[in-house]
Amino acid sequence: MKLILVFFLILIGNAVAVADEHKQSNIPVQSCLSGQSITIESTNDKGEIYRLWSQKQPNNKLELVMANVKQTPLDIKQITFSNDEAISKCTTPIALQQGGQWGWHVLWSESMVQNKEPEKLSGLFYARMDGESWVSSLPKRLSKYSPINPRFRLDNQNITVTWQQRESDFTANMQAVSQDEGRTWEVTAIHP
Repeated sequence: MKLILVFFLILIGNAVAVADEHKQSNIPVQSCLSGQSITIESTNDKGEIYRLWSQKQPNNKLELVMANVKQTPLDIKQITFSNDEAISKCTTPIALQQGGQWGWHVLWSESMVQNKEPEKLSGLFYARMDGESWVSSLPKRLSKYSPINPRFRLDNQNITVTWQQRESDFTANMQAVSQDEGRTWEVTAIHP
């Protein structure tokens, strides 16, 4: 599967990743500087397909957006809103999963490529997106480091996100767990 996805990325320049039936996502985080774009798709309980991707906005900033792919024209809902410091931000979608009847779990990474202090704005982020009013919760920053090999797992109200992060001279294995559908989180280092 990885070989096919890599080939698809090289051939077309973007990819669509679909979460499996176990509600687990393992999506490679790509650099937006390479011109590659990742699109995540997920199906809700009504069989409607929703798509999550980064899109350039009128302010020339890449923002995370989502839409129901069957609506014509697309009714695009913006999830992230950059501040003025985020001049060169790469926003990469990682996971999109339906959360009960209320809406969506959204996981993404942001990395700053031309900022004196990238750790202030980079990291791994989570938000809940309401499926009716289309308003997201304030993003929860799970890490100030860009994630390596992030994985998202949803099991009823329990969410587990695992990833690796490079800190100074070592790589740490990390885990964030929520037992209340993403309202509160406990982030810990995983020791082998």
